[in-house]
Amino acid sequence: MIRFDEWMQSQLAKPVQDIDLTEARPLAEARGAAMAELIQREPAAALKAALSWQEWLSLPEELQALVEQPFSLRGEYAVYSGCGDNEGRHRHWFQSGEEALRVFPTASWRDVITKHDLPVQGIRVGEVATFFPGPIQILSETDREAVMEHFPLRDEGGVPVALLGGELLAANETKIKEVAADLEQALGMIGPHTVNAGLAVAFSSGASNGGGVIGAASQASLDWSATPKRVIVIRCDFSDLSGEALSAATASDYLEICSDWVADNSYGKSSLINRTVTSEVIRLPKTTAEYAALGNSKSGTLATDARGAALAAGYAVNDFDFVVYAYRTNSNIGAGFASIGGRDQWEGVASENTYMHEFGHNYGLGHANFWVRNQAGGDWNEVRGVNTSLGAAGNDEYGDVFDLMAVHYRQRPGIENVWPNGHFAMSSKKILGWIEDSRVEEVTKTSTYRIYRFDHPDTNPNQKVGLTFLTGQGKRIWAGLRRNFPSNHTLSTGAYMVWQHSDRNHRQIDCTPFSQIDGILEDNYDHADFDRDDSALAEGASWTSPDGSVRVTNTGLGGISPNEYLDLRVEFLKANANHVTLSTDPNGESPGLTGSYFNERLRATNSLDWNTTSTPSGTRVDPSITFRENDFGDRAALGITGGNDTDWSHFSVQWDGYLHVPHGTEQTLRLFSDDGTKLWIDLDSDGTLGSTADELVIDNSFGLSSYTVPIPAGSYKMRLQYEEAAGRNYCVLEFGDQGSKGSGDFELYQEATLENRGLTASFVNSSLRNNTSQSDWRTSQTISGTRTEAMPLYWDNTMGTASSMGISSNSYSHWIN
Repeated sequence: MIRFDEWMQSQLAKPVQDIDLTEARPLAEARGAAMAELIQREPAAALKAALSWQEWLSLPEELQALVEQPFSLRGEYAVYSGCGDNEGRHRHWFQSGEEALRVFPTASWRDVITKHDLPVQGIRVGEVATFFPGPIQILSETDREAVMEHFPLRDEGGVPVALLGGELLAANETKIKEVAADLEQALGMIGPHTVNAGLAVAFSSGASNGGGVIGAASQASLDWSATPKRVIVIRCDFSDLSGEALSAATASDYLEICSDWVADNSYGKSSLINRTVTSEVIRLPKTTAEYAALGNSKSGTLATDARGAALAAGYAVNDFDFVVYAYRTNSNIGAGFASIGGRDQWEGVASENTYMHEFGHNYGLGHANFWVRNQAGGDWNEVRGVNTSLGAAGNDEYGDVFDLMAVHYRQRPGIENVWPNGHFAMSSKKILGWIEDSRVEEVTKTSTYRIYRFDHPDTNPNQKVGLTFLTGQGKRIWAGLRRNFPSNHTLSTGAYMVWQHSDRNHRQIDCTPFSQIDGILEDNYDHADFDRDDSALAEGASWTSPDGSVRVTNTGLGGISPNEYLDLRVEFLKANANHVTLSTDPNGESPGLTGSYFNERLRATNSLDWNTTSTPSGTRVDPSITFRENDFGDRAALGITGGNDTDWSHFSVQWDGYLHVPHGTEQTLRLFSDDGTKLWIDLDSDGTLGSTADELVIDNSFGLSSYTVPIPAGSYKMRLQYEEAAGRNYCVLEFGDQGSKGSGDFELYQEATLENRGLTASFVNSSLRNNTSQSDWRTSQTISGTRTEAMPLYWDNTMGTASSMGISSNSYSHWIN
């Protein structure tokens, strides 16, 4: 790409007839290929590197077709649920006219769901594309002049300053900025019409300073999720796969069952109405092989074809909110997914619970997940290097064992099934507008609060049915009461707790981690679920957030059906009595450390303060220094160009702030990194950082090491410098309480450098009970298998599959010898 930029600078100043395209063509082709890859791998970096409108329009047409192309369009933005994908990855498509673009969203678009007739601006190479933030793009002065003749003018009383979905928007620039900010907020709301509803009033006289945008968008959101929905099932087939996926009668039964379930869940706010099923099986115009040949656009094309064929058969398809395409599947064509917050649902031979799970996506919900915490309490970070039965510690897609938006067909002997008992979580109902603000206890101070069950349609509408608060690190936690699983005593008398990590998804919290590990693999039951059945906060028990800022105690159950309730004591532990805290200010009021990021490696810069010797490319406040390998996030936001978002290279960071060690304790500081680090702590509290060994407490200039340093109680100014070349990159600063031995969390590692968590388990295919030698069995015995384990905790018959570890004497999961 650099060579093409150099060619542009040297050639484009010449008259068109004098430009030599012989050299330019291969450079443009190479740039186009590189940008296509960058869009898919690092969309934010691609936007930063993209040609401006003025630069692209100045190219000869032949070269315009070879490089990335800026665009401004209106169209259908569809986000498909990742059902069937264990990582829950969604597919994003933008359809404008006959053309479909595969969209790779930047961070600002990752939580945006399906939108109708959406204005967007972005760049594309072929069918891959990414978007600039928001529906409005404010242009530079040179780009304004360049595009003047290429887009129709939308005059809202001002000069042309921005692009809005294929129009050049002329308005007061301050007004446009206000409207743009409001439309970005509307973009994040549930429902396909929120942006257009906001745009309809954005420049009206009644919408002063764009204030009417939020109100209109919010109403459009509620109109989508909290009103009855009209639904049609189009039963269809293919010439090479004929026959019905289900009968018309069965489909009608499914819709009626789902409608009743929605009405119960939403307390009567929504249901499925005008329920229609095509009496005939409608033949689609393409074979399954022809749809398969369309690649990633096959599902959208199938939906368009099915609606067209149903219209031709006399069905008013456009009068329905939800459209289900029901067909048999084969290796060419799949099903069992939906557009999130949109109209469409693709179903094969499925049951009513699958239909309802996908309707949950249509309403706007993502999956109900589970947080697999690390070791004896865990934290909020994804942890690489330790494998549980579900893979690396972190998010487990579909893992909430009590919510229909997870694995809705889950069954375990002796406990009620998720279908139909697993109501959407209280946080999900709040997002959908099924629970009003007045029914949620927003907790900001220490007290005891009463919440009523949220999974019964006749719960008193004037009572609180959910409790929520923010931890010291800004994590949104919810607590509720589920009573539809009476055989599960812990759940039906305890607080069901979730971490709402994004607007439409949550991660269930296990308040009794590692109470059981695994289970019997061969009984057709998810072995990991045994540990999750008792995940609620039991009566009399307490749960403390990983950052030590909030404690919740279940003080007991009361009431009679349908108005059972829990009393929960919520305590804000402002002093964090047993925890070290970091802050940007000396009083400890603003959590975190200020990170100054440098787009260069500063190993050779021996300076006490890099801010005085180099210029930062970006700054941010980091709540903690827990950057495990490839955890640094979005490079572009901090001006880092080396590597990619999942593997930064050639950069440096300096964190500045204050360290607060609570009185009555002595803390052990642990720092491990790759590459180098230096840490200063103002231990003499004179307000300055010294370069001598007593305040330069760690000088790990060449990385690849860990250090442990005792720190007495007090508040100290601190500075941490970190530099990275290439390869592995991590920097973790942790603290352990030496004053209350045995009471804190612990962590297990595979090596002394504290890089990979867990323990390496080596299995021997014989009993060594009579082996009295204390030698290392890894060298004295024949090892039949090895694996990494979070911790050595096994209940009866919970070792897993014996053959995978070379154990030959077993009956199912009952290992012997």
